[in-house]
Amino acid sequence: RLLPIFVPLKNYGDDENSLLDFIFVAVKKFDPNMAVEHLNAALKSGSCLLFFDGVDEVKSSKSAEFARGLDAFVGTYPHNSFVLSSRPSTRLIAFERFAEIELQPFSREQALQMIDNFVFSNEDKIVRQKFRERLENDLWFSHEGFAENPLLLTLMLMTFEEFSEVPSKIHKFYELAFETLARKHDDTKRLEREYKSGLKKDEIA
Repeated sequence: RLLPIFVPLKNYGDDENSLLDFIFVAVKKFDPNMAVEHLNAALKSGSCLLFFDGVDEVKSSKSAEFARGLDAFVGTYPHNSFVLSSRPSTRLIAFERFAEIELQPFSREQALQMIDNFVFSNEDKIVRQKFRERLENDLWFSHEGFAENPLLLTLMLMTFEEFSEVPSKIHKFYELAFETLARKHDDTKRLEREYKSGLKKDEIA
């Protein structure tokens, strides 16, 4: 039996802690009673499954440091299991110990199941049900490229929650989806996204 450890990377590099310390902070959020000695013992025994979420969200100025730190960490605790998640990125070339696996598209049934698995407040359940009906009846066919991707399907749902619609005209949908991504999604995650273009959000829009 493995101990799953979820490590979001969006704040990596905000302090000078080692990768082990950074992981320990993530563990403490789920188990305040965990001591660093217990974590170290579990890692040494190979009892952990570590999910590093959002490699592409590591600041570009810290990406090389993270890659070196992870390589050393895996070398120190080689008997554990490691999973990295990322949007497509050239940064992934740096992780030579890992095999790159692409996410396969959802079927319509899987997309509907994902919506069913979300936890909603009582008032939001009505929105969820309306979106689910639209997804089953027409949105899957008109926006399949979005609906078959878990992240983009979530963005579709957030756009529907925000504007009570998913426009049939794709350019209008992109406009609303970008507004949702830039405002609601990033702000919720307290994420200050780096724009390599050097443009501001309104200029990109």
